[in-house]
Amino acid sequence: MCGIIAIVRQRSDRAVPARADITRDLDAASAMVGGSSALDGAVSVELVDTLTTIAGTLERTDAALRGGPGVRALLADPTLAGAVSARVAEILDWVEHVDSLLDDDDHPEDATVVESLNAALIRVRDVLWALGTDRLRAAEGVADLAGPNPDPGAVDLFLSIYQSLAGLDRLEVRGRDSAGLSVFVRGHGLDAGRVDALAGEREDDVLFTHGAVRRIGDDVLCFAYKTAAEIGELGDNTAA
Repeated sequence: MCGIIAIVRQRSDRAVPARADITRDLDAASAMVGGSSALDGAVSVELVDTLTTIAGTLERTDAALRGGPGVRALLADPTLAGAVSARVAEILDWVEHVDSLLDDDDHPEDATVVESLNAALIRVRDVLWALGTDRLRAAEGVADLAGPNPDPGAVDLFLSIYQSLAGLDRLEVRGRDSAGLSVFVRGHGLDAGRVDALAGEREDDVLFTHGAVRRIGDDVLCFAYKTAAEIGELGDNTAA
């Protein structure tokens, strides 16, 4: 079996989130954890409300750190990722404790509350996963691909490439022997002579093999990256 991943990105006009806004919401969520009644072992409507509020606060942080603006915020402040990671770990530890309350059979009359509590826990877990895994890993991946001090356009480009590779990593459970990536660069600003020198004999390669460059009109270049092996292991394609 095979799969195809396509990323179409629109330039974002959203401002890069400020560190103060990110840490303020994370600190607020952390304060709610410290001030909750969960450590008393009480499954209650108040605890459900606390979890719901925490989820909303964390979801606001997650939304701010999405896309190019979020990645640029994390790349611009190397300490921000550590602050996010620390708060995520702290809140997750508390969530694990709250989750353990659901194993207690001493409150059968609170079935509706327990159900609401479980739904709130899932919501908090999902956003913690998004923050600690998706947002932070995206910034790390873009930094690895783009190198130091990328401009906003480069961040957007390499975020698309990172997301393609992340999708490829998930698809590898279906096919581990080969993979390919095509990168279309529009408005490259190179004159025809430089484009021809760059493409050389590779432009007319009918198989469009690894390392080939195709010129599409005067404004678009398409770069091909491919890997193939008779036997592959998980992670090989993305690494290549």
